[in-house]
Amino acid sequence: MARRRGKSSSSKQDDSWLPLEPPAGHSSRGFSEYAIPGVLLLILAVGGSALGWVCSDHQQTIDSLSETLVSMQARIIKLQQQLEPDNAAQLATEGGFEERLVALEDAYAKAQRQVELALYTSEQIKSKDLQNKVWSLQTEMNDKLAELQQNTISIAALNANIKNKSIEFELVKQSVNTMLSTNTELSLQMSGFSSQLSVTNLRLDEQISVVKGLMSRLEGQKREINEIKELFASNRELLATNTQEVIDIKELLESEQIKRTHKLERQLRSLYKRLEDLQTNTDKIHVHLTAQMEALQIQ
Repeated sequence: MARRRGKSSSSKQDDSWLPLEPPAGHSSRGFSEYAIPGVLLLILAVGGSALGWVCSDHQQTIDSLSETLVSMQARIIKLQQQLEPDNAAQLATEGGFEERLVALEDAYAKAQRQVELALYTSEQIKSKDLQNKVWSLQTEMNDKLAELQQNTISIAALNANIKNKSIEFELVKQSVNTMLSTNTELSLQMSGFSSQLSVTNLRLDEQISVVKGLMSRLEGQKREINEIKELFASNRELLATNTQEVIDIKELLESEQIKRTHKLERQLRSLYKRLEDLQTNTDKIHVHLTAQMEALQIQ
């Protein structure tokens, strides 16, 4: 019966371990399925961050989503790393449990053999202190029974621990599934932001072409302004030169006018002097003629 119980408990233990293996494979497959799209989306986010100077709001959202994605992937990797030692520990626990079951079976068989030997011996020594032998055998059987009960309690504790581990692993599995669903939603959001970023890039290219056209027009106007400035500077220099020439001509005219004025003054003075001399001579001649006329009249 002990062997049957040991086999049944070991089979139950194996059955309780069966659900633990698929989730680990499932989580690894889920991680491998979502890790590559997550890395690709992260690369797209990093590539799109180069154009963030025109769409800072989109860039901040993409950065926050990228950080969330990286943290989720780190948590998944950390969880997977934590689950691997747990699986190894559980497998080791299962091996120890099987060893304990085998030891219990051996102890039970040994106790059964000892009981059979005691019964055989009690039949042979009924006439030799039968009461003491019976009490000693009963005490030994009670000790063996207590040991078996203690082992049974240990087996129940191990089963409870395994069930708790199974529940914890199911909770971890649900958490991983939740994180994977969140990762899928983040991937969809990243796809939406990527399409929106593509539209923004197209609009940005259009704006850049318009700005380039305006810049070319501004360059043409700048060249025209520079030409006008150069023409104004040359005209200004020519005006300064002409002004200096006019000033020189004015000074020359003023000097010539002064010279002519002085010359005319000298000529007028000489003319006045000649007129005065002529007037004096005329007066003298008039006096002389008057005297002659008077002399003629007297005659």
